[in-house]
Amino acid sequence: MLQPILGAILGLCFFLIPSLMYREGIRQGMQLNKGIEPPALKSPIQVVKEIQQEHEQSKSEKKLTSDIETMFNYNGGDTEDGT
Repeated sequence: MLQPILGAILGLCFFLIPSLMYREGIRQGMQLNKGIEPPALKSPIQVVKEIQQEHEQSKSEKKLTSDIETMFNYNGGDTEDGT
């Protein structure tokens, strides 16, 4: 029972994957013919570095926003903890 199911799944994959790749190749070829270059692939290291930089920027922006809100919300009196 497992063999026919596995055969059907593999047969479907062996048909769909090449047809989708052919379609993608035709699309890229037509774009190249029109003068549109496909986007350059980034290395995984570059992607990770970009994500880390965005994360660090968002952390610093949150801290800055928090500090500015604290500064604008200061009413000139004592704080709640008495200092």
